[in-house]
Parts: sequence; structure tokens; C-alpha cells
Amino acid sequence: ASDSGGGSSSAPDAIREMTSPGTAPLQKQSRAVISSATLTLSTSPDKVNSVSDRAIRVVDGLGGYVQTSEINSAGSSASATMTVKIPSDKLDAGIAQLSKLAHVKARSQQDQDVTDQREVLEARVRDARADRDGLRLRLSKATTDKDRSRLRAQLDRASRRVTQRQRRVNELGAAVSFATVELSIDGDRSGGAAA
Repeated sequence: ASDSGGGSSSAPDAIREMTSPGTAPLQKQSRAVISSATLTLSTSPDKVNSVSDRAIRVVDGLGGYVQTSEINSAGSSASATMTVKIPSDKLDAGIAQLSKLAHVKARSQQDQDVTDQREVLEARVRDARADRDGLRLRLSKATTDKDRSRLRAQLDRASRRVTQRQRRVNELGAAVSFATVELSIDGDRSGGAAA
């Protein structure tokens, strides 16, 4: 919300501007959504390799990457399958660009909101860190070798829990950051058909 009158903003207006849609307060994170899509393209068998190469260039141009790729060619038939990762915020543009490469036989997109799961995982990391920090404090105050040895073993286990739980948060973050696109290119159109 901007003030077009040129006057100074009141405090409530300034607060409203800081929390207007699109500029959420810092303490509130955005929704965590895992996006995926499937796309089946159809072209003539002799153009499967060309369409595959162009698809890879599209994905590269969007800052994505090819996770798996397979091209099958036998006699007069050919097909290709790819699993590609595209930055989630560029998924719609990526699907649109890939759809221009050949005839679209099928296309679908799915979104899964994992915000609650992310919050649970992040809370588990915080809890594990608090446990680890508590053990470090107890270890620093331990007076006997037996107590120190027992606390070191507990601290090792607690540190491993922190690492494992943080890894789960990181894996979920990667799944949210990059959408998965299952791309199939079928060489099932007659040679006279447009790619």
C-alpha cells in the first residue's frame, strides 16, 4: 500500500506496508510446496534425439538439470524418457517451453504442501540442538571421569541426532526448491507430421 498523496505515513500505515502481501514478516516463512509434473510429447522417430537435445537445453537455460535420461532406438521406432529438475519458481515457464518442442500428448502437474512437515522437522532440529547444548553444559560441569565418559557418549549420540534431523530438513528444502518433471518423448508420429 503506497501513499500517493505525498504526505507522511502514519505508524499503522508503515506497519501495514511492512506486512503487505508479498512481503511477509520475517518471522513467518512462506509455504513449502513440492511440485511435480509429467509431460508426454510426440514426434516422428527420427526427431526424438533432436527434441531430447532441445529439452535438455531448455532445462539448462532455466537453471535446472537432468537427473536421468534414456533414449531408445530400434529400427523405425524411438523414444526417450527423462527425469529433470527445474527450479520450482520456473516450473510453469519450463512446462510451457518444453510443450513447444513437439506435440503434447499428455500433461499434468501436482503440488503437495509440506509446510507442516517442514515445521515439525525444524522443531525436531531445535529440540535436538537444545539436548546437545544441555549435554555440553553438563559435560563442562562434570567432576568425575565416569560422568565425563557417560556424558561424552550421550553427546556423541545427540550430535548425530542433530546431523540426521538437519539432513531431513535439507532434503525437504531441496525437494521444495526443485520441481521434478517426468518427460517422455514418443517417436510415434508419422514422418510427415510436424515435430
